[in-house]
Amino acid sequence: MPRPGPARYRGPMRRRVGSVLVAACLLAAAGCNRGDDPTITPGSPGSTVPGSSLGTSPGTAPPDTVAGGRPPPITAPAGTERAHLTGARIGARTGGDRVVFEFDPVVPGYTIDFTTRPVTQDGSGKPVEVEGEALLEVRLENAATARFEGENVVLTYEGPKRLEGMSTSVVTEAVLVGDFEGQVTWVIGLRTKIPTVAVSALGGPSRLVLDLPAG
Repeated sequence: MPRPGPARYRGPMRRRVGSVLVAACLLAAAGCNRGDDPTITPGSPGSTVPGSSLGTSPGTAPPDTVAGGRPPPITAPAGTERAHLTGARIGARTGGDRVVFEFDPVVPGYTIDFTTRPVTQDGSGKPVEVEGEALLEVRLENAATARFEGENVVLTYEGPKRLEGMSTSVVTEAVLVGDFEGQVTWVIGLRTKIPTVAVSALGGPSRLVLDLPAG
């Protein structure tokens, strides 16, 4: 009986190798979609766990982003699905700072641009103090901080309206100044005006990430 040559085993070997590669790719994809990239390292002082609705003090963030920086204004259109704010946080990172807004279930549309004083509260027009030499306004479109469940209004964002940048080089603070007629507005105080902002929309959980370069 002739000995089997390599050609007889090439097909099964390829199938086996292909199966291993597919499994590896699926594992890698799962890892990339867990939301492990964000913003504030879990366990660092004052940090928040990714996915938490609480976002207060800065921690340390990895020096990565999926978007290149460009000068404001930076815009993206709103979708048809309402985005509910669930978290907000500030973190120091290599070369600057990071501000993160977290949503359920989607990232809303947005307009990010510099603004001037006086800063006023949406709806009431009441003046709001924001510390900083320059002010960056983040206006989130088709967004809200609460949702209706039957006749009840349920808050989706229960964090503070004023986040302090205690260990940051760029951000002084971020202040929630409005949740009115489908628009949620934050104003970020900056120690100096910056030339560019890198804006990334990420999933798992849904986040809008602003990377702000130092000087």
